[in-house]
Amino acid sequence: MGVMEIVLIVLGIIVFVLSFMLPAGKKNEADENAKISEEALKEMLDKEMENVRSQIGDIVDETITYAMEKTERGMDRLTNEKMMAVNEYSDTVLEEINKNHKEVVFLYDMLNDKHESLKNTVSEAAKTADDVKQTLKDAEVTAREVKETVSEAAETTAKTQDEFVPFTPVKVEVIEAVQKTDVEEQNSSKEEAAKEQEPEPPKKKPRKPRTSKASGKEAAAVDVPKVEVDLSAVGKNGERNSNERILQLHEAGKSNMAIAKELGLGIGEVKLVIDLFEGV
Repeated sequence: MGVMEIVLIVLGIIVFVLSFMLPAGKKNEADENAKISEEALKEMLDKEMENVRSQIGDIVDETITYAMEKTERGMDRLTNEKMMAVNEYSDTVLEEINKNHKEVVFLYDMLNDKHESLKNTVSEAAKTADDVKQTLKDAEVTAREVKETVSEAAETTAKTQDEFVPFTPVKVEVIEAVQKTDVEEQNSSKEEAAKEQEPEPPKKKPRKPRTSKASGKEAAAVDVPKVEVDLSAVGKNGERNSNERILQLHEAGKSNMAIAKELGLGIGEVKLVIDLFEGV
C-alpha cells in the first residue's frame, strides 16, 4: 500500500469520525437557541399583553365615558321632555283650579244673596205674621165689643119694652133748643162784633109776635139752662167713658190707629190719653 492510500484512509477515518461529531454539536446549539427564543417570546408576549391590556382599558374607558355621556344626554332630553310635559299639565291643572275657584266664588256670592233675600223674606213674613196677629186680636176685641154692645142693646131694648120712659122726644127738643141757643149765641156774638165795628148801629125793627110753635120753642128754650147742666155732666161722663174705653182697648193690645178709627177720635188725642194715664 502506498503512502497516498494510507493518507487517504486516514483522512477518510477522520472525516467519518468528524461526521459523527458535528451533528451532536449542532443539536446542542439548537437546544440553546430554542431556550433563548422561548424566553424572548415570553417577554415579547408579556409586553404585547401589557400593550393590549392598556389598549383594551383605554377602549373600555372610552366606551364607558361615551356610554355615560350618551346616557346623560338621553336622560337630560327625557328630563326636559318630562319637565315640559309636567309644566303643561300643571298649567292646565292651574287653569282648571282657577276656573273652579271662580265658579265656587260665584256660587258663594249667589248663596250669600239668596241668604240675604231669605232673611229679608223671613223678617217680612214675621212682620206680616205679627201684623196679622195684631189684626186678629183687634178683630177679636171688636167682635167681643160688638157682642157686648149687642147684648147691652138687647138688654136696654128689653128694659125699654118693659118700662117705657118718654125721654127721647124731650132729648130731641133739648138738642134742638141747644142748637138754637148756640145759633143765637153765634148771631149775638156776630152782632156785637158788628156793633163794635160800626159807630152808629141801625135801628132795630119791632119783631112780630111768634106763633104757637115759636111759643113752644121759647118754652123749651126757657127750660134749656137746666138741661145744659145735665148735658155738661153727660159730656164729662162721656169723656171719662171714652178715656176708659181708650185705656181698655190699649190694654187689649190694639194700636192707636185702630182705637182712633173705632172710637172716631184723632190719633193724637188717643196717644195723649194713653201717655197721660201711663205717666200717672
